[in-house]
Amino acid sequence: MSDTISLIYERKHSAPSPKSLPYSLVSPTEIFHARPSLFSCATCLVADHNEVAPPPKIALSVSRVIQDARLELKFSQKEVAQKVNEIPSFIQDYESSKAIPNTQILGKLEWVLSVKLQGTDIGKKLSDIKKS
Repeated sequence: MSDTISLIYERKHSAPSPKSLPYSLVSPTEIFHARPSLFSCATCLVADHNEVAPPPKIALSVSRVIQDARLELKFSQKEVAQKVNEIPSFIQDYESSKAIPNTQILGKLEWVLSVKLQGTDIGKKLSDIKKS
């Protein structure tokens, strides 16, 4: 990945030159503190790349399969959450496609709901897959 970063420099104010202002009008503290710096307040880092994409959410088809399998078994979200050892809000997030997929939780949900949720054949009963 080749990200190029450009630096934009702006010079800080330096001590006044004798041509612009007479030194008698400038206090000694202004002269000593007016040192040019490589990086000033106006130094900007300009990155020539896109913003980082947010992590993918669970697919809508998978969330529908979770919801349909739960309703077919007549489980509430709370009961499924207890069997999976998670809090009910995780099940709500998975059913509304707001959750980031976690293979461990999906594996537990497959086992509880006996429906395939990962890989190919999403939505098939696990008993049908084992027979063939």
